[in-house]
Amino acid sequence: MTNVAYKDVYKRFELFTLINRRNPDWNLISQILGGVTTPDTEINGVHYLIIGSPRVIYTAHYDTAGDSDVVLQSKEYMPHIVSNSNNGILGADDKSGLTVISFMIEHHVPGLYLFFGDEESGASQSRDWAKSDFYTRYNLPIGSIKAAIAFDRKGYSDVIQTQRRSRCCSMEYAQTLSTILSMGGFHYKPADGVYTDTANMIHKIPECTNLSIGYFDQHSVTETQDMLFLQKMVNFMLNNHKTIAE
Repeated sequence: MTNVAYKDVYKRFELFTLINRRNPDWNLISQILGGVTTPDTEINGVHYLIIGSPRVIYTAHYDTAGDSDVVLQSKEYMPHIVSNSNNGILGADDKSGLTVISFMIEHHVPGLYLFFGDEESGASQSRDWAKSDFYTRYNLPIGSIKAAIAFDRKGYSDVIQTQRRSRCCSMEYAQTLSTILSMGGFHYKPADGVYTDTANMIHKIPECTNLSIGYFDQHSVTETQDMLFLQKMVNFMLNNHKTIAE
């Protein structure tokens, strides 16, 4: 069983939060990811990586809701809860998602990994991507992707089943994914969401969702991230990705 240490998850998250910008330098993001991603030749700002024969899209956005320099600080009585001591947003939305995905890439978890750079300003990149013939462009069998999972939801418990008041995944899928996640000691359940990049994929991918990853008060100076929860999610994905992709 793979067990990534807390200090390693913390350090990776800290590196990503140092690039806390509305329009970040992708090259800096790519370096933390290992420099292995490829720019999409058709959709400017989109980067991707294919590992194995993917059945699932895993996605996070690399822009944030503000331009804040970040210095991590922990709550006095809850050292695993971090915020930005610099009186600015933390950027856990969505540097936490990048952290999870970075370890999945490092451990060669099969998937189509997508990175979008304008989720906070309209998500035009994922919208254009979903309209394109990505199966042909990426040389993937048509219809081979069964689900798209974003790591971009506040809280501890949501498997998002609706976005923009429309169903983005079936109730059956949301319940099944909640049950799988419960194997890791989580308490997920189907929930209604607002909007992230997977909302733009619902006409191309059968099941599209977004998972809570332990941040709160996003887009504000009180934003926090539960680092123990983030570590737990990293290790769950590394050890249970085959079940999720079935």
